[in-house]
Amino acid sequence: MRRLSAGRGIAGVVAGAWRAEPSPLPWSEEFAALVPLLVRGGVGALAWQRIRRSEPAPSSRLRELQDAYRFNALQAAVHRRALRDVAVALQAAGIAALLGKGWAAACLYPEPGLRPPGDIDLYVPGGDVPAARAVLEDVPVAIDLHAGAAELDDRPWDDLIEHSDGIAADGVEIRTFGREDHLRLLALHMLRHGAWRPLWLCDVAAAVESASDGFDWDRVRGGDRRRADAVAASLKKSSGRVSTARPPRCARAVCPAGSLRPSSSSGAIRDWSRRAGAGPSPPTWPGRPRPWPLSSDAGRTPWKPP
Repeated sequence: MRRLSAGRGIAGVVAGAWRAEPSPLPWSEEFAALVPLLVRGGVGALAWQRIRRSEPAPSSRLRELQDAYRFNALQAAVHRRALRDVAVALQAAGIAALLGKGWAAACLYPEPGLRPPGDIDLYVPGGDVPAARAVLEDVPVAIDLHAGAAELDDRPWDDLIEHSDGIAADGVEIRTFGREDHLRLLALHMLRHGAWRPLWLCDVAAAVESASDGFDWDRVRGGDRRRADAVAASLKKSSGRVSTARPPRCARAVCPAGSLRPSSSSGAIRDWSRRAGAGPSPPTWPGRPRPWPLSSDAGRTPWKPP
């Protein structure tokens, strides 16, 4: 059997793994070399989600994937308790905060163990940052406090609050970005940081597939045109790499036929990357696959309507 490249191998392993009933993936020794990359890329538990359904024989490499799943589940429980305290403290201080990415993205998956919760990303108005920092200094988990929402600053903060949703953390409600805004945030964050983590592609795919018939695609494509084009290109990249179930519908909804040409899709990515500024460099752990080639095939062909 032909040796798998790291990028294609990882994409094949995690394709559809964020779903409640993903297709089984029979274990192959060819996957063994990918296990460290899957775990470090944040998708070890997603790989386990598919492979365990094929009832594989025990192996040390498979245990690494299972351990990633277990660790994610334990960390999610710790974060859930911390979020309860965070929500109570912020509400008592009168600070309007929104939860995004990380733990909020993990809520898109059917089980807590499938995605690393990562940091707790909280977004507050710029003027409330000092007060929020003081309130949160004793929280026993990592808090990434954002002054506003950089990727979404083409719309007013009050508008983001108005369209926000509530999720429960141990019986206490905490506000998170509305589904449309969160998809936009995930897509632009992925591009801003070079899309080097396969987990981010899965986040975008899970957010797309969670969109119900009442999902407001006009809101996703609204605001700054450059960002709208970058979001459209990001959705195409996710659908092409990890096989979302609805790329044609998303394509037409976010970017109507003819409005994002083949030459402009990769240009939208480069434009947004320059405008947003380079994010932190990806880690240089041995054997890390190259970042997904955002400008190679994301804009090669236009999206077609269903």
